Amino acid sequence: MNRILAALLAFVAASPAHAVFLGGVEQTFGKNEYKGTSVHAGLNLGAFSLTPEYRRSQDKDSNGAFHTLQGRAGLDTRWVGLGATGGGTLRHEGYSSTFGGTDFAFTISPTGEGGVRRIGGPGRGAAPTGKGLARVDFGGGVLFTHHKQTGSTDATTATLNQTDWSAFTGASFLNVLLSGRFTKSAYDKDLKTTAAPTPRVEPVPGQLFTNASYPDQSLHLAGEFSMLPIVAPFVSFTHTRYKEIGAVKPGDTRAYTAGVRVGLEMISIVATYQRVSVTAGEDANYTNIGAGLRF
Repeated sequence: MNRILAALLAFVAASPAHAVFLGGVEQTFGKNEYKGTSVHAGLNLGAFSLTPEYRRSQDKDSNGAFHTLQGRAGLDTRWVGLGATGGGTLRHEGYSSTFGGTDFAFTISPTGEGGVRRIGGPGRGAAPTGKGLARVDFGGGVLFTHHKQTGSTDATTATLNQTDWSAFTGASFLNVLLSGRFTKSAYDKDLKTTAAPTPRVEPVPGQLFTNASYPDQSLHLAGEFSMLPIVAPFVSFTHTRYKEIGAVKPGDTRAYTAGVRVGLEMISIVATYQRVSVTAGEDANYTNIGAGLRF
């Protein structure tokens, strides 16, 4: 992790003086001794942004941690936004993955100049959220993931290709941000009849944890309320259905989330609580706390 942090700092130091930087660390704790860490950064060079991120996750059954490296390059103008994402999960317990994709966005009733971060979109960069008394953002994207499972002799035992199609919309009025995002996943094999890698790292937008099941579809609804000077409470709801693997049908999950963001001049703090209800399963609680620096 020290090498990753050093690389991020070196990248920022080599950037132009007018660049806007946002970086932070988040830690999540939850059921089954789950621990998740995210180290992320955002560098905004006008309309262009770069957002590298490192994620680490483990629980008591994972025999160590899974490490994921990813990055996104974005071009966000007043009216249109485009982005490209790539990365992968390093091999652990025989499992690894690589992924890449693209996304786009459009804005109705934009004001101001320069790049903006779309409401409900995938970006995490340093650009500000959409401006104006009222605005609407909408867009979509596709993400391709190649899952791979290898044995002790490095021979490939199973592979699976996953394609996630997503669409989102977001709106702001005064100091209220509302957004929705729907994702549908497709696979190149029938998971009920064909051997596939055991799902180990399956992030779903809106969930604080990484899944151990292959998602079928997911709906994420969110609201943020920034009426107070430096405090912005937020809530969200995420409903996810999963694919049947062999004879096992995972239950749907419903994640109910509430939290607060506190933004000062150069420091931001976020605290989140999430209650996850599982159909025909045991409910779970997750907490997340994070801190960021921007300049």
